[in-house]
Amino acid sequence: MDLIRNFLLYITLTMAVNLEAAPTPGPVPETTAAIVVTEVEEEIPTDASGAPIIGSYLATPGPPTPTPMPSVTPNEAYTSLSMGSRGDDVRRLQSRLVELGFLTGNVDGAFGGQTRNAVMLFQEVNGLQKDGVAGKATLTRLYEDPDVIANPAVITPSPVPTATPDAAGVIPIPQYPKENWVQDEKAQVLLNGYMQVVPETGKSPRVWMRGASVVVSLSDLFSAMEMDVTASWGNSLSFAWADYLVEAELVEAARASRQEDDVSFAQAYEVRVDGVPVTINQGDLMYEDGQWYATTDFFARTMHAETRWEEEEKTLMITIQDKAVYLSVD
Repeated sequence: MDLIRNFLLYITLTMAVNLEAAPTPGPVPETTAAIVVTEVEEEIPTDASGAPIIGSYLATPGPPTPTPMPSVTPNEAYTSLSMGSRGDDVRRLQSRLVELGFLTGNVDGAFGGQTRNAVMLFQEVNGLQKDGVAGKATLTRLYEDPDVIANPAVITPSPVPTATPDAAGVIPIPQYPKENWVQDEKAQVLLNGYMQVVPETGKSPRVWMRGASVVVSLSDLFSAMEMDVTASWGNSLSFAWADYLVEAELVEAARASRQEDDVSFAQAYEVRVDGVPVTINQGDLMYEDGQWYATTDFFARTMHAETRWEEEEKTLMITIQDKAVYLSVD
């Protein structure tokens, strides 16, 4: 019995020692609740009527709408035209651009800066690559596409109002010598068969009758044709037209006696065309108040122009051939 009792006592003591050596259990950690993401619809501010307030929120832009390209297949028979090109193909190009309202300058068969700008505008309006080169795609759309788009910015100029002359029948511009200058308010100017219009006024270049001579505003023509002109307060003038380089210098005697506030004409000019002196009559070239004026004789003597005044139609017709064409015929 003692043996059994001692064995039980040993077991009891061993279990007590093990329980004291075991670590004390800590608190049980709490379970973290899962985070739930809820999609919140953007609230767009509205006014009292419930309509959205424009500009109060940013809308996400959608994909851009592609610009439809012309469906006309380029005609491979066309020859590309670009800056420096010349000839009948360029004339045809310029004539068509004039017809569609993209070109207002001279149809001279020379592909210059003005023609290039007209081609670029045509390409932009008609959804073509805007490079200023009249390539096969551009020419095909220009000549063959029945849906070709004309210049939407072209505005038909208002009819020129008829001015009421004074008792002497004189319009007081230019101011001096006005006694023998009579402006024809109904006059039109056709250069190489095309009507010229001054962009700033929407009217034809101004024309005066000076006795038997016809005087036209050279400044108006420069503006209508968007020409580059070099001028120095009436003392000098230089411009390029139809491959002619025309330069005019006020003669030294007139320059020495002229004052900056002088409103009278100093009509004695020394003129050179392509560096060669050309004789013009005094009064064929004139300057006053920032404007240049020239008689039809000036065009004839400097650029071999043919001019004709149609009294019934009130039309001044000026024909100036390209220098190379004139020389080949001559």
